[in-house]
Amino acid sequence: MSLDISEEVGGPVSSDESLANADPVWTQEAIEAERQRIAGDRWAKRVLGRGPTPETLADIEGHIRRMDGENLALALSILGQLGNDDTAAVTALQELLGHERPGGAYQLRQLIDALRFGVLPTSPAPARRAQRRIRTFRTRFEESLAPDSLAYLGDNEQRLGDMLADEAAQEAEDDEAAQAEAEHSEHLAKAGVYVFTYPHYHRHPTIPSERTDRLPDRTLMKIGSASNLGQRIDQIANQTAAPEPRRILRLYLSSDPDADVRELEYKFHRLLDAAGHAGPRRASVQRQTGGTEWFTTSLDFLDSVAATLALEIIVFDAVEGL
Repeated sequence: MSLDISEEVGGPVSSDESLANADPVWTQEAIEAERQRIAGDRWAKRVLGRGPTPETLADIEGHIRRMDGENLALALSILGQLGNDDTAAVTALQELLGHERPGGAYQLRQLIDALRFGVLPTSPAPARRAQRRIRTFRTRFEESLAPDSLAYLGDNEQRLGDMLADEAAQEAEDDEAAQAEAEHSEHLAKAGVYVFTYPHYHRHPTIPSERTDRLPDRTLMKIGSASNLGQRIDQIANQTAAPEPRRILRLYLSSDPDADVRELEYKFHRLLDAAGHAGPRRASVQRQTGGTEWFTTSLDFLDSVAATLALEIIVFDAVEGL
């Protein structure tokens, strides 16, 4: 798909501050209809937060356009061209990000929907991500956003905080993870490379992406290999006095039954080290004490490595963390 991302319905992407004062192009009725449509999307669990007025929406979009060259501005341009064609929009966003899988595109779309329309994710990890990005956007443009726009963003940031305090939502997320493992029992009996983490790291990235979405969040993940993935992951979990159950995120499988999975693991580790994604112990004097399979990385990066190695990617998290 080829799109001209320099222009859209609202005009060119620019750093010109005058764009922050654009006239409204949405009616209140159209805004509410779009909020209902977005909240009904099947690919993510979302609720309606505070909705914007036409003036607030114009103000928010104007400030997004000022983020010249950043993914939010480019995404707004893409959405302006594609309208309600969500499938085409996600495909275009995936191409923009250069990712192997659409997870990052869904996350970017989810963020821009939260900023523009106050449609908020309910699952803990994406809710925390949206809360952090809304806070960053509000702080970045605090001097130029209209008072009503600041109040709108602040209310939705608070709503996300309230949802994050809901222990039932976290328990539901943990139940979904357990269900995903049961559904992939056949894959877990195979040889390959595994990726797992713990819910805390999944919900609280160790290196969050703040001012720009050029790079995805990075967090601690364990990347290893085994001839029987499920048995090895359980063995590690039983040996480790972890305060919470591990969360499997990916399996990478080779179509070659004779593939050396230790060699595949080595290739992952070598590329992760070269990219500067080494975990806290790999380059330290504690290297011999364990923990050398932990990396501060992202699923987008790991999926790109797997695709380069022609491995099958088994996704555990629904819509990749959304």
